[in-house]
Amino acid sequence: MNEAESAGLSGASTDTLPTNVITKFDQPWRLTSMDPAYPGQEPSVRDTLALAAQYRDAAVKLGATLPKLAHLPVHLLALHSVELYLDALLLAKGLDHKTIRGLQHDLGERSRVAIDAGLVLRKRTAAHLVTLYSTREYDTVRYGPTRAATFSQVNRVMATLDEISQKVRRMLRPVP
Repeated sequence: MNEAESAGLSGASTDTLPTNVITKFDQPWRLTSMDPAYPGQEPSVRDTLALAAQYRDAAVKLGATLPKLAHLPVHLLALHSVELYLDALLLAKGLDHKTIRGLQHDLGERSRVAIDAGLVLRKRTAAHLVTLYSTREYDTVRYGPTRAATFSQVNRVMATLDEISQKVRRMLRPVP
């Protein structure tokens, strides 16, 4: 069996591969499609809200089962859920996907735009969202666990998530 066959390209030679596929036959799991669409480019408000709820539920369950050992994963799940809830609200308020993507992981700016769009947050929650970005906590929780001592306490992150999730869902609830 040659490298192309072991990579799942049975009978294909490297000359006949589509031009939109990057291949590294020494690492066949790295076959990558060059899809020009950005992941999550056109999500609906409903899909984004549902995904936010799934991340919230995962953070809550993980935090309940392994409170000390799951500190970083709970943090990451909760922060991503907050981002998705804010994204759902911004989508519902008419912001386009490109503008939202341009905010990157800036929860402070996302919350400022959401507040301008009518989201009412406690001062402490709004300040926490700004701090999360200014301290690069969202990035650091993924890549720099050695700085875990500088992160917000998990209960503070979960309180922020609870407030955001409740208020965004209330704002997006269909009017009877």
